[in-house]
Amino acid sequence: DKPPDLSEETCLRMFDRALQEVCNDGFPRELPMNCSFISEALRRMFPEIKDKSTPFPRFRDLLRAAERKGLVKVGQRNSDVVITWVKYKYKVLPPRSRSRDRRRGVGRSASRDRRRHDDRA
Repeated sequence: DKPPDLSEETCLRMFDRALQEVCNDGFPRELPMNCSFISEALRRMFPEIKDKSTPFPRFRDLLRAAERKGLVKVGQRNSDVVITWVKYKYKVLPPRSRSRDRRRGVGRSASRDRRRHDDRA
């Protein structure tokens, strides 16, 4: 096995920059949020960051290292890893109009509604 191309410190710097960008751009909803939003931003900004190129076997491991560094706080919701707090100020984007999607039956709003309902149960 060859050593990872990227160091833990480099990966955390990349994570920090991606986190700052998503905080500046705005979150699609209020925290807690599934960690996929930061994962997507990280991979978009740094295409070279792949699990095999880092010392982190899974993205969850990078999240835990970022949590130890004080960049985020991580929690669990059902089987999802969620970010519950971020170091930087952030804004929440206004909801997009879904009226056309609902009439056509397009989108995942129904499954989202069920998840919200299940969370309260």
